[in-house]
Amino acid sequence: HYKLATSLLTGSKEALEITRLFNKAGERAHEGAAYRNAINYFREGIALLPTNPWGSHYALSLSLHQNACEAAYSVASEKEISEFGDPILNYAKDAIDRSRTYMIMILSLDSKSKVNEAMDMTIQALTDLGLPIKRKPGAAEVGVNLLKAKWKLRGIDSNYLLNLPPMTDKKAIAKMQIIYASYSISYRAGLPTFYALTVLKSIFLSLKYG
Repeated sequence: HYKLATSLLTGSKEALEITRLFNKAGERAHEGAAYRNAINYFREGIALLPTNPWGSHYALSLSLHQNACEAAYSVASEKEISEFGDPILNYAKDAIDRSRTYMIMILSLDSKSKVNEAMDMTIQALTDLGLPIKRKPGAAEVGVNLLKAKWKLRGIDSNYLLNLPPMTDKKAIAKMQIIYASYSISYRAGLPTFYALTVLKSIFLSLKYG
């Protein structure tokens, strides 16, 4: 009876209200560490979304899928991370909206020691965010960026760096989060020039954005 009722509601105003309630219930369950219950709530909410929800109800669709993806990460369910995360990567309007999902997928792959796949996802995320970095940057590219960093840091002492204003640019923050997550991954993947270049890129981001 429940499934019949929800099938009749799908796409209606009542369904949208119930979907929002499922989303809130899922958030509360997640906050209470009831992760499996949270996933079930989010999944029910997603099922009630109308046709083409990413076009007609973008914010709600994004919230449900992001919340479900995070809950799936909490139970280490790689399958469900893909179930809820792939639609975000496919339909989210911009890289900032995709960045949380990239981070979850990277951390999930890393936790399962899938360092090469985690590196692939890292490179995809940084490229999407406007910071393309090759898997194996050449020594010349690293050297040029090192010289650039030394030039930018000339005359700057540690107190200046420590007192930089907080970073507020959302895209810059997303880049930094992906970069920080990549350090141990690139090290274990045996990619020293990638590691070195991302360290230098993080310096540039901090100097520009805080």
